[in-house]
Amino acid sequence: MDFILYGDEYTYKPAEDTLLMYSRIIDEIISRYNVYDVGTGSGILALNIAKTGSYVVGIDIFYNAVENAYRNSFINKLDSNTDFIAGDMLESLRLDIGNLIIISNPPYLPGSYQDYLDYLYIGGEGGIEYINRLVRYFSGSKAIKLLFIVSSYSDINRLKNVIYSYNLKMVLIDMITLDDESIYLYKIIK
Repeated sequence: MDFILYGDEYTYKPAEDTLLMYSRIIDEIISRYNVYDVGTGSGILALNIAKTGSYVVGIDIFYNAVENAYRNSFINKLDSNTDFIAGDMLESLRLDIGNLIIISNPPYLPGSYQDYLDYLYIGGEGGIEYINRLVRYFSGSKAIKLLFIVSSYSDINRLKNVIYSYNLKMVLIDMITLDDESIYLYKIIK
């Protein structure tokens, strides 16, 4: 990664899951697209995409993360191709635009929320509630792809049932294994 990045405790910092998506995202975005980066954190994925000439809107529930992502886009001179919004999921964004790709490295660990910072890592019961919401948005949008990260700790079978109930196709792009956990990068297409 060739970017200068700032963040704080409310900003998800790039880890192995981020690096997996970072390394493969450009293969999926080969020309100028509109991209929504849901759960943008530091904005590293948005910056990587913006350098291709695509326009990226990063959204995060943590206001501090959005401030840091904007700062990161500015200091890396990619602010003309990026915008960042504090909000929950895609409620504040248009889903009727063409040439749209949605990406997310969402919170995917199963569990319940004990602390506000748990929203950085916990994806609810089964670790898939956040991703289920993304799938619902994607199915009703004009977006052409949804790319997301999920863990072997997540209830992937239940997630697949949700995806198939919308008549969508789920394709494994890549995976990594860390000790006793596997991290998967999936693509959903219509």
